[in-house]
Amino acid sequence: MSKKQSSCPWWKSTKGIVALVALAVLGLYLIIVHQQHILGALPFLVILLCPLSHLFMHGKHHTHSKNGEDNDQENNAKHEHKDGCH
Repeated sequence: MSKKQSSCPWWKSTKGIVALVALAVLGLYLIIVHQQHILGALPFLVILLCPLSHLFMHGKHHTHSKNGEDNDQENNAKHEHKDGCH
């Protein structure tokens, strides 16, 4: 038997919303109670943010072709935006 996959993103599901709220509460707790630890680690977090942003921001640039227009049209067809969940 195969499961029917939902077209909704994970964060729009009930479990996703609960997880995001739990992460927000945990984040507020860490900011309020452990403020000195976070401020002490802030310079290291900024340094770590640079390579991570390059990994995530340049992740979709892995395909290159001589004819860039054909490649762009194929990518646009694959990644069409769907409004809402069905």
